[in-house]
Amino acid sequence: MKEQLTVKAAAKVNLYLDVLGKRNDGYHEIESIMQSITLYDRLVFRPLKQEIIIWSDNPKIPSGKENICYQAAELFFKKAKIKKGVQIEIYKSIPERSGLGGGSVDAAATLWGMNKLFETEIPLLDLSKLAKLLGADVPFCLKGGTSLVRGKGENLIPLPPIRDGWLVLLDPEIPVSTSWVYQKIRKGEFRP
Repeated sequence: MKEQLTVKAAAKVNLYLDVLGKRNDGYHEIESIMQSITLYDRLVFRPLKQEIIIWSDNPKIPSGKENICYQAAELFFKKAKIKKGVQIEIYKSIPERSGLGGGSVDAAATLWGMNKLFETEIPLLDLSKLAKLLGADVPFCLKGGTSLVRGKGENLIPLPPIRDGWLVLLDPEIPVSTSWVYQKIRKGEFRP
């Protein structure tokens, strides 16, 4: 077991997003091309004897069980059958509620980072199953790169990487909840 591990959690953008309809499970059926970008949060992991402690340099980030990294850590410990704890420090660079997957990439980094920290060697396929339990974007964020994403976000088809070009992101500093945006889509607005 390592004493400490630092992981970069790369943000993601939707280069294309088509909302196809509402699913019976409350999610929306989508098709999207997602791309990892070089903007990232930094997470530092330290093993503890038994508790999960979350800290962030952004005071708006929750520190308890409502934090998605806390939930990812709980799922990881259950899957790995480890009775330990972890301290996770989250240094935010990805703006919150910006559509760049800040919480999702941090959750994915938590699964990946804890697998390395505790040297458990859980296969990526099994980590992906845990990622699906945490949120629609988390499976992509665990894999990264460029993918065609379908379903609620769990079906990934790898695409060739985008090698050249620039992407300019502007943050209007007006936070918008993804769930709020999806709630505003009316049934007649889906593609036929």
